Amino acid sequence: MLQRKIRTISWGIGLSNGQAELLRRFLGDGRELILHPDVSSAADASDKGPAPYVVWLSAACCRDMSRLPEALSSYGDPAEIVMLLDAGYGPEDYDRACAYGIKEILRPPLDVDRVSAIMSRAVESRAARTASEHFTGALLLERKILRRKTLALGFLTDFLAAVGHNTSTDDLLQNAFAHLGKLLPVRSAHAALVETGPDGENALSLYIGLRENAADFTFCRDLLAEHAEAVPGAAYRIGKIRALPPRTAAAADRLAGNAAPICLPLVADGTCFGCLLLLTDPAHVLDRERASALDFAVRHLALSLRNAERFAVMRARAEYDSLTGIYNRRHFEELLEDEMQRLSRHGRPLSVLMADVDHFKRVNDTWGHKTGDAVLREIAALLTDGIRGTDCCARYGGEEFVILLPYTDAEEAASLAERIRKRTEENFFTAEGGVPLQLTISFGVSGIGPMDALSREELLSAADGALYAAKRQGRNRTCRARAAFRKAG
Repeated sequence: MLQRKIRTISWGIGLSNGQAELLRRFLGDGRELILHPDVSSAADASDKGPAPYVVWLSAACCRDMSRLPEALSSYGDPAEIVMLLDAGYGPEDYDRACAYGIKEILRPPLDVDRVSAIMSRAVESRAARTASEHFTGALLLERKILRRKTLALGFLTDFLAAVGHNTSTDDLLQNAFAHLGKLLPVRSAHAALVETGPDGENALSLYIGLRENAADFTFCRDLLAEHAEAVPGAAYRIGKIRALPPRTAAAADRLAGNAAPICLPLVADGTCFGCLLLLTDPAHVLDRERASALDFAVRHLALSLRNAERFAVMRARAEYDSLTGIYNRRHFEELLEDEMQRLSRHGRPLSVLMADVDHFKRVNDTWGHKTGDAVLREIAALLTDGIRGTDCCARYGGEEFVILLPYTDAEEAASLAERIRKRTEENFFTAEGGVPLQLTISFGVSGIGPMDALSREELLSAADGALYAAKRQGRNRTCRARAAFRKAG
C-alpha cells in the first residue's frame, strides 16, 4: 500500500546566507527550508502552503515578533520556534527570547546533532498531536452516534408504550402522530387506510392530522389522496375523511407550507393496506439511527392498526346485531346496567321502550324471509332515526326491539314512542317485486326515578308487560307500565 509522503517544512526568518546554508545541510534530504527576509513577509505568506514544523528565527528578527504568533495561529498546528544567535549576541537577546516564550536558543556555531534533534522532536510532536486529534475526533463521533442511538431508543420506548395499548384506530393514529414529532420535525402527519365500509365494500379512509377548519386541511387531504394512489388497489373509492387534530394547540396551528413529504407504506402480514404521510422540515436530514427507528415504529404501527381493525370486527360481532346493524340484546343489557348505576349516583330518570312489529309473521309467511329481513332493517332505521345520540336502540329478539332512554321520564318516553309509532304507520315498506306494505308497531313504556325500587330485570319486565297490554288492546298503540313501588322511608 502506497503511503502519501508528508512534506516536512521549516521556515527560516531573517537568516544569513551562512546560517541558511548550514541548516539546509544539517536538515538533510526530504526536509524543506523556506526562507523569509523578515517576520512581516512570513506573516503575509502564512496562508500559502503547509504549516512549518520549526521556525528558525535570527536574533535580529526577534525584535519584531509581534506578527509571528498571529501568522502561525492561522495554521492551527503550533510550530516550534528556535532563535539562532549571531556572533555578537548578548544578554538582551536571551531576555527577548524569554519574553516571547522561545524555549530553544542556539549559539554559534550550529551543531548538526542539535538541529536534527530539534527537527525530529518537532516531527514527533506534530505526529502525536495529529494522532491525538484523530482519536479525539473518533471519540466525539462515537459519542454523537451513541447519543443518536440513545435518543432513537428512547423514542421507540415511548412510541411503543403510546400505541401498544390502544384498540381504537383514531387513538392509535393520534398518539403516533404526536410521538413521531419527537423523532423528527413533523409539521403534520396523516394516514390513508383501506377499510371495509358498512356496505361490506373496501374503501380508502383518509385520516388528516389537523383541525377540520385548519388552513392546510384541504391541501393535506388532497396530498394524502395523491400519495395513497401508490397503495395496491388504489382504485378504491374514497370513503370517510376524518380529522384527527393534534392534542396540543401549538401543533394544531402548524402549517404545512413548503414541507417535505415522507410517504411510508403500512404493511402487515405481507399486505400493504395504507400509507403514512409525514410533512417535515425540508432542511432536516434523517440520519441512519433515526431512519431505522422510524422504520421500526411504522412497522409496529401497521401491526397495531391491523390488530385494532380485527378487534373492531370482533367487537362489532359481540355488540351489534348482524342483520340490522344496531346493538344486540347482550350489549344492550350491559348498557342498561351502566345506566342503572349512573341513576343511583346522579338521581336522573331512566326509561325503556319495548317495541314489537305487529303481525310480522304474516310478512314472512306471505313474502318470505328476505322481505322480512328488509322490513326489520328498515324498522331499525326508523327507531334509530327517532332517538337522540345519547339513547340506545337494540334488537331484543326476532321482531322485538328495545330503546334505552337515559335522563328521560316515562311520560317523555311515551311521547317519543308515539312519534315513532306514527312515523312507522305512515311509512311504506317494500315487498319483493316492489309491492308496497304498510306495517304498524306497538310500544310498551316503563320508567324509573331515583326513588323507585325497581331492579334492571323489573324495569324490563314492566316494559314487556306494557307491550303485551298494547297487543291485547288491539296493537298499533303505546301503553305505559303501572307506577313503580316507592322505597320505604
